Amino acid sequence: MCLVKDYDGDIDEINSKIDKIETTLSELESKIGDKGVTSVTFDEKTGVLTVVDGTGTKTYTIKKKQQLLM
Repeated sequence: MCLVKDYDGDIDEINSKIDKIETTLSELESKIGDKGVTSVTFDEKTGVLTVVDGTGTKTYTIKKKQQLLM
C-alpha cells in the first residue's frame, strides 16, 4: 500500500497567503496612486538630490565629506 500525502491543505494555505498579499498590494497602490516617485537625480558637482513624484519636485542639498569635517 502506497501512502500519498494530501496537499490540499497546504495549497489552500498558500492560496490564502497569496490572496492576502494581493489585497495588501492593491491597498498600497490605491494609497500611493500617482504620487509615487518617478525619478531621482543627483548632481555630484552641486550636491543636489532631486526627487520628482506625483506631488511635485523636491530638492535636497547633500553635504559632502569635506563639508562635514569643517
